[in-house]
Amino acid sequence: GQTATYFAPFAFLFFLFGSLPLAVKEIYARRLGVNLLMVSWFFIGIGLVAITFPTDYSWNMSLIPYYPLFLLGVVIGIYHFSLMITNMVTTISLKQTFYGLSSFFIVFSLFSTSFFIVAYGKICKDNYHQRMGLVKWISENIPADVTIAMNGINTLRYYENRNFIDLSGVGTSGLAKAYQNGVGSIFEWFEEKKLYPTCFVLDRLDLTRCGLLKTELYSARVVGVRPIEPINVYQADWSLANKGDEPV
Repeated sequence: GQTATYFAPFAFLFFLFGSLPLAVKEIYARRLGVNLLMVSWFFIGIGLVAITFPTDYSWNMSLIPYYPLFLLGVVIGIYHFSLMITNMVTTISLKQTFYGLSSFFIVFSLFSTSFFIVAYGKICKDNYHQRMGLVKWISENIPADVTIAMNGINTLRYYENRNFIDLSGVGTSGLAKAYQNGVGSIFEWFEEKKLYPTCFVLDRLDLTRCGLLKTELYSARVVGVRPIEPINVYQADWSLANKGDEPV
C-alpha cells in the first residue's frame, strides 16, 4: 500500500486527463505555458527519483514535493471531465457535476487519510524511540573525538557535535560514486583519503563482507507497526587497509 503505490491510479487518470491535453496544445502553439511547465516538472522529477533511488528506499519522501502539482492536475482534470459531461448532458450544471466528482474523491480519501495518519504516527513514534536510543547510547559510550562513519544523514547529525563521514555521499563530498559502486569501492575510498573512522553506524548497508567491521557494539531494534531495519554500531577493523600495496 504505502510503499507500492505512490499516486492513486484513478486520481492519476484525472491528472493525465487534465494536464496532458493542455500541455500538448501549448507544444503545438510553441509556447511554454503553465500546463507544459507543470507536466514537464512533474514527469522529469519523477524520472529523476526513479533513476537516483531504488524503488524501496525513500521514494515516498522524495515524491512529496511533486504532490502539489499532482493534486492541482487532478482538480483540473475533474473540471474538464465535468465540462465534457455537461456538454453531453445538458440537464445538469457544471457546478453540480464538479462538486459531485470532487465529493467522491474527498469522501474516499477520508478513509485512507485516517488510516495513514494512525499508521505514520506509529511509525514516527517507533523511529523516534529507535534513533533517540541510538543517540543516547553513542553519547554515553563513544568518546566525542571519535570519527563515525554512517550511511545517510540521520539523527546523530542533529544531536551530536561530532566528526561524521556519510557513506552515501550526501553529507560527505566524493563518496557518492563509491557508494553506488559497492562496498569494495567504499573501502578503497577510505584507503585513498587515509580516513579511518573508529565506528560504523549502519542500516540497510551490509559491510560484513569487505572486512571493515570488527565487533557489533550496539543494535537499535524496535518492533513496531511494521518491520524496522535495526541500526547497528560496529567497531571498525582496519587490519586489511593498504594490504593490496604490499608485495606478495
